[in-house]
Amino acid sequence: DPEHLVRTAKAIQQLVPCAGIDINLGCPAPTVCGKQAGGALLRNHDLIRRITHELRPVVQGRLTLKTRIGFESPAEFDALLDLFAGSGALGIEALSRGATSATFVEQHGPTAGLIRKNLHSTRLERAGVTVQQMDVFRFLDLYVPEESVDLIFADPPYLKDTRPSAGDLVNLADAVLAHSKVASALGAEGLLILECERRQPLPSLGAWEICSDRNYGESRILILRRGALA
Repeated sequence: DPEHLVRTAKAIQQLVPCAGIDINLGCPAPTVCGKQAGGALLRNHDLIRRITHELRPVVQGRLTLKTRIGFESPAEFDALLDLFAGSGALGIEALSRGATSATFVEQHGPTAGLIRKNLHSTRLERAGVTVQQMDVFRFLDLYVPEESVDLIFADPPYLKDTRPSAGDLVNLADAVLAHSKVASALGAEGLLILECERRQPLPSLGAWEICSDRNYGESRILILRRGALA
């Protein structure tokens, strides 16, 4: 109900300082969609237009609309690759929402063990779901065929001093984008979701095309699509 949303937005802004309001079009949970909320709104374009038309004059800050990649059909992002996987949270979330295969790559032994434990506790251990404990770039060089995945998550460590005496900084976000196997591993419609430090310079994009560029706290989230491959 756009009128109800307008009243709610006004009440929130009267009660607390508000930088903006985000409309959630992304939640695919059946209990939410059954109430014609969350992801179900994506099927009602006229209602979305009415909501934004009514809210825009009322919201004092930013008005944003949140959605999810792959809501219409999880099969659109069937196979995924989670690089610098950490706890595996991103890949596990994708598996829980319909992705059928996933490879988690994490060099740190105890952290790779944590991914396995998290997969077990979420009951997502199955054929096609693997954890590779090794260097990300070595894995890319040796084991990633062309057009083998639909979605790549990459959350490399932020800029770090790898040789303190020399003061050399390694920008791993740049290294991910520059590695030819990252682009070639994606299918034609595949996406790379890259997290980097907000304060660091924008990574060199090369042939990558930006679909989305957002800041969240100290993090910058880039959603990228590959350009034409040489």
